[in-house]
Amino acid sequence: MPRTCLACSSPEREAIDKALVTGEPLRNIAKRVSLSPAGLLRHKNHVANAIGKAQAQHEERLGETLLDEMRRVQRKAWELLARTESEGDHRGSIVALREARECLESLGEMLAKADTASGGSAQHEDFDFSVLSDDELSALEALVSKAQGRPAHKPELLVPETLARIATGRQ
Repeated sequence: MPRTCLACSSPEREAIDKALVTGEPLRNIAKRVSLSPAGLLRHKNHVANAIGKAQAQHEERLGETLLDEMRRVQRKAWELLARTESEGDHRGSIVALREARECLESLGEMLAKADTASGGSAQHEDFDFSVLSDDELSALEALVSKAQGRPAHKPELLVPETLARIATGRQ
């Protein structure tokens, strides 16, 4: 059974770790905390592993924060689209539709990059529409049809109430 690292179990571990991270010479640390330089060198690997794990956790939290913010922007775009539709503002609707589309594209790119970084294999750079609900897909399809001058498959989804419900995530 391997021996427990003396630096890990030391009451001065925080000071030891801080000194190692700042690059203080091992012999100086060893004199101060009464440990061998060889033991500190072995402990340095523990510190490096801990720093790597902390960095990975920080990056994961940052990614989740960015994803949440992107989804918030997407909800705002849907809300703006619902408002411009209800006001009969066709130019505003086109702008809001473009913004919703760009949000979907950006969100898809972010999710693809996250999937690739986590070991998944993004097959293409297109947006993964499987993350949208049936209502969101139908509303998007109806909006695109309307923007292209074609009759919408489900025109009832173009009413402001439905678009607002989709924007806020209520079913």
